[in-house]
Amino acid sequence: MSHIARFSIAALVLSIILPVPVLALSVEVGSPPPPVTVSKAGELEVDGDEIAYQPWNSNDLTGRMRVVQHLAGRSSARKLTEPLTAAITAASFAEDAYQTTTIIDKSDALFGTGGVVSGRAESSKKEFPWSSVVLDEEGTVRDAWGLEKKTATILVVDQKGTVLKTHVGELSSAQIDEIIGMIKAGL
Repeated sequence: MSHIARFSIAALVLSIILPVPVLALSVEVGSPPPPVTVSKAGELEVDGDEIAYQPWNSNDLTGRMRVVQHLAGRSSARKLTEPLTAAITAASFAEDAYQTTTIIDKSDALFGTGGVVSGRAESSKKEFPWSSVVLDEEGTVRDAWGLEKKTATILVVDQKGTVLKTHVGELSSAQIDEIIGMIKAGL
């Protein structure tokens, strides 16, 4: 048996028996999300026909009921949240009592698509100026909150900034109804 073949077999055996490190979600129901600031890019603000960026801090997740959508900078992650976004839009929550905060992880975009991700974030902010859109160029939120790559994570947060629910990945119709109910109950 060649030296390379023995090395390959050893590597395969080790990959099977050694634990694979997994990020632990550090966002806990009943507590505020861990504090984090996005200063590279940050929250998008509409300034006339232009978009301006300002630092965003998770401590600002107070004062309204919120759904926080943390999205990998990929269309597949955005598609996971489209049914929830449609349900929130259909519910027509009062803007002074409810806000969606969308955090887009540009560092988790497919190679060469960063400009498209930024453009979509800016278009979304112009279309829904009352929503909070945050462009995270370095994956700061993902790292601070222990979130998975390549997917979407949803948090329901009350007016005090306390997390009421977390979910990773696609939502069922029942889960979407539950989230809409939680928002209504908190308003």
